[in-house]
Amino acid sequence: MKSVSMDDIAGKMGVSKKTIYCVISNKDDLIDTVVEKHILDEREKIESIIQSSENAIDEMVQITKYGSEFMQNMAPTLIMDLQKYHQKTWGKIRYDHLEYFERIISSNVSRGQHEGLYRKNLNVAAVSQFYVVLLLQLILSDDIKSNQYDKAVNFQEIVNYHINSIVTDDGRNYFNTLNF
Repeated sequence: MKSVSMDDIAGKMGVSKKTIYCVISNKDDLIDTVVEKHILDEREKIESIIQSSENAIDEMVQITKYGSEFMQNMAPTLIMDLQKYHQKTWGKIRYDHLEYFERIISSNVSRGQHEGLYRKNLNVAAVSQFYVVLLLQLILSDDIKSNQYDKAVNFQEIVNYHINSIVTDDGRNYFNTLNF
């Protein structure tokens, strides 16, 4: 993002910078608008997954597949650039969007408990927070150990770890049939 100028964007769009500035006041606003649109699209997709999933485990697996695909296509410098040059937009992701994920995980855990796939003795809020902390660590990590594998693979391992730590025997049996 840092290396992309408004001239580059105008050139790719086949319009003048002046035309872009009639709609967007600056690069920060453009990035903020694009990220907000992505967040809305992502939430719509996740809500669709939730509605169409067979059960809580299927829901987590489908959301993971969607998230893994995004992580594979995400530019490695995206998070760093957002943190360093676009703090307002990063704040929306860091707090608002991750809070949304915490609610999704909380809802998923409650659903799984109701379906008998997740253990009843779980502290739903704590489990949801643990999951989001692991996810945030994956997103923010750029040390050597985390780069041994791509982030999409690590994301799948976080979900594998998460599901295996909360399932009942019935849940584990179902999860094992998915070849996740």
